[in-house]
Amino acid sequence: MDLYQSIRDRAHIVQTLVSPDKASQNEHWKECEKLLKENGESAAIAYVNSIDAETHSQLNAYYMVGMLYSTLQRNQDAIRLLNKAAQVSPNNADIVAFLGRVYLRDHNYEQSEVDLKRALEMSPMNQIALVGMGELQYVRGQWQEAARYFDESRTQERSALLLMCDAYVRAGNRDKARDAAELVRAFAHEDRRSIDELNSAGCTVDPVEPQASAHPRQ
Repeated sequence: MDLYQSIRDRAHIVQTLVSPDKASQNEHWKECEKLLKENGESAAIAYVNSIDAETHSQLNAYYMVGMLYSTLQRNQDAIRLLNKAAQVSPNNADIVAFLGRVYLRDHNYEQSEVDLKRALEMSPMNQIALVGMGELQYVRGQWQEAARYFDESRTQERSALLLMCDAYVRAGNRDKARDAAELVRAFAHEDRRSIDELNSAGCTVDPVEPQASAHPRQ
């Protein structure tokens, strides 16, 4: 299972680029991604800085471009820029937590744990860090701990909820697994892949079909 699928669905990770308007955010995200691919890192960073200058939104360009590198599976570039982002904003728990999750994807579990724990020291309920700790414990086969971190995070990430469901199954807690399955079903919408993965994980007795989310998780 891909721990980092559908990163654009992770609204709690991506800082506001221009305004609360989602369409506007997506537009600038796509433009930055295009610049990174076609013109390189410096152009993408300059673009984010120009938005910051125009809107006074206090963006961290290294963080933004580091996240883009992560979506492109360029882990080493992401780690390099995210470390710069953390130097610029050392008290930003989101940046440190996201860095920890990229280290995890790069199989540097020791450094991943260091950064995720540091983020939780700064912000004990930081959602990015809690999900990251859940992912780390899942990779280590610590099913109960993994499920606990995912549950505490109150995440809406489908990939994380699928891992939580599977972790509860492996820990022998079928009731909690079914609860997690209901969350996946609620947030999956028309995502057939998530539903197929849910059915194959053994979280439910009967196969489920996509449903619209009526009560977003708070």
